[in-house]
Amino acid sequence: MEFFERISGARMHTAMFRPNFFDFSLINSTFILDLSKFLLKSSRILNSTFLSLLNNRIFKTRLCNIGIISSAKVVSYSITGILARSAGFKDDLRLQKNFDYGVY
Repeated sequence: MEFFERISGARMHTAMFRPNFFDFSLINSTFILDLSKFLLKSSRILNSTFLSLLNNRIFKTRLCNIGIISSAKVVSYSITGILARSAGFKDDLRLQKNFDYGVY
């Protein structure tokens, strides 16, 4: 948000974040340098966070095989859409042309 503030000239905070005007004359070499430093630092942090979660035993044991649903539960719960396709159903009532959307 600091970078948006520097370009727009307006003070921004999380309650109202709508940058809709920019003064592109404020973009100079120091802005580009600061932005590149930020992106480099944030990419390093994201990579290290991802690798630490990827190799974390507790994280893996809590999240492995979570969200798996059988085709029998899909039918009994009347699940459609993406979840039904993830369980192996090829047909989606929403995508069929011969049914009205009201049937869904």
